[in-house]
Amino acid sequence: FAVRAHDFRHEAGGVGHAIYGSLVQALIAAVISIPLGVAAGIMLVEYPDSRLARPTTFMVDVLAGVPSVVAAIFIFGVWISVLKFNLSAFAVALALVLLMLPLIVRSTEEMLKLVPDSLREASYALGVSKWRTIFNVLLPTSISGELTGIVLGLAMFAILFLGATLGVAATVDGLALDDLVRRETMREDRK
Repeated sequence: FAVRAHDFRHEAGGVGHAIYGSLVQALIAAVISIPLGVAAGIMLVEYPDSRLARPTTFMVDVLAGVPSVVAAIFIFGVWISVLKFNLSAFAVALALVLLMLPLIVRSTEEMLKLVPDSLREASYALGVSKWRTIFNVLLPTSISGELTGIVLGLAMFAILFLGATLGVAATVDGLALDDLVRRETMREDRK
């Protein structure tokens, strides 16, 4: 089942390769989108007056409304057609990054807003720098909500990409099975 096709006459096939590829894509997307999303969420809450805050908010809002098909076509158009990179798990992971980032950024942003100002002020009163306050006070306090956004982003991967992959695989497998049956009946008719 995992590494062989349902038809034992074939030497390769099965679902093992698809599972491995899906895990690689999810891992690549998580490695890229989690640090970027958490960093963007921190910037939007702790540095709201920076020059990057407004464009970042705008881009997160835009990405939140992008359908998965549009993200995939965009990555195909830029990464593969224009930049001439090969089709790869990395290209699919980039499309997934576009879909995961808004969830991670928004969950990080909202969880950091829920941290009481008294914790920030207490840290600053002790002479702790802003970055140490962020990493030692704010992030540990809001980690549960941030993990929720990360898990939701990975769940979106499971729903969108794996569901679409299974649908395509079932269609292709069904077509291959029909073709195999057609060839076998033609072979029997010739005899």
